[in-house]
Amino acid sequence: MIKILGAIDIFAGALILFNLSGYLPLRIVLIFGIIILFKASLSLFKDVASWIDLIAGALILTSLVIEVPFFVRIIASILILQKGIISFF
Repeated sequence: MIKILGAIDIFAGALILFNLSGYLPLRIVLIFGIIILFKASLSLFKDVASWIDLIAGALILTSLVIEVPFFVRIIASILILQKGIISFF
């Protein structure tokens, strides 16, 4: 189960990173934003990792409406990718 959630984190981090230009389909971005928010609510915000998920999910959904600054997207994608990679070890 942890590896599946880690794979979701890696995909979400890549989605944040590759959606810098805004060329990804709206449905994919919307679905993964909702999945990350749901994943954050699974642990009921008890640890830092769930707060990172909450911020990343909100960032993904916010990027659909407004342009999020470049450095914020880079930092969020690094945090999510790091969390996903660590879950495989």
